Amino acid sequence: MSDRPYLIDAHAHINFQAYKDDAPEVIARAESERIWMIAVGSQIDTSRRAIAYAERYPHIWAAVGLHPIHLVDALVDEQEVDTAEHIARGVSGVVAPGPSPRIQFRTRQEIFDVDVYRELAAHPKVVAIGECGLDRYRVPLGEDPDEVFRRQEEVFRQQIVLAQAVDLPLIVHVRDAHEDTIRILEATRSGWHRESSFGLIHCYTGTWDQAQRYLALGFNISFTGIITFRPTPKQMVIAEELWRTVRGVPLDRLHVETDCPYLAPEPHRGERNEPRYVRHVAERVAALRGIALEQIAMASVENALRLFRKMAHP
Repeated sequence: MSDRPYLIDAHAHINFQAYKDDAPEVIARAESERIWMIAVGSQIDTSRRAIAYAERYPHIWAAVGLHPIHLVDALVDEQEVDTAEHIARGVSGVVAPGPSPRIQFRTRQEIFDVDVYRELAAHPKVVAIGECGLDRYRVPLGEDPDEVFRRQEEVFRQQIVLAQAVDLPLIVHVRDAHEDTIRILEATRSGWHRESSFGLIHCYTGTWDQAQRYLALGFNISFTGIITFRPTPKQMVIAEELWRTVRGVPLDRLHVETDCPYLAPEPHRGERNEPRYVRHVAERVAALRGIALEQIAMASVENALRLFRKMAHP
């Protein structure tokens, strides 16, 4: 196998329970297509598991962090989210009608322990802090939304400070919270000492205007299978805004990802996602920009190696 990847899946959850029975086979399929990946943690257990996979496989790296949904106990039905409600709210995303794999899991409240995450971040194959950020979409019944959001912002800021202290980029989760996220990134910008980009806005579904503001703040943009979904007529305005963003992000600031096991791209919509499907995301980016797939592949790999520096200099 070549020492250079064809594509890098910038955000995969191969370390999640969805792959407990066949992770080696899923990884082998990705490796057969020269696809490297970043296994992204969502709390302490999945962060440690991401490191375990990174230790076991030469072309997997890890990110460690605390996802905002793990600040409360709740049952999450992660259907990602083929519902009229999501579109009616005019929020971040373009979804297609039809089946999605129903993945349910219970979040376990975790208190952010900076010392534990600092220790994990010191591992030579940990390339980022995250995923962390803000999620205004999921507020469990019985929880005070204001208190949930206050805790989310507090823990997000703590992880930004940690990333700055250990000189690692940030992987940012944003759902229904772009303006608040931009506000926090603006307020914490002076703490960065990296020469290159400060991090990645993963699974981007915001507007082109918001994307330009993230770029100006030093953050790259990553796209998922959402850009491949076939919108209904009611969804077309949102879809066209997202496609406009795909065309507009500078080629040297663009990444591709699966966010697997969620958001399987066409033609695998409705299946469990996996890292090798990142090729379909790259193909759609190339088609929207009117350039060759090889250009997207080469640029997105270079961008990942530059942002996640440990990948290029293990």
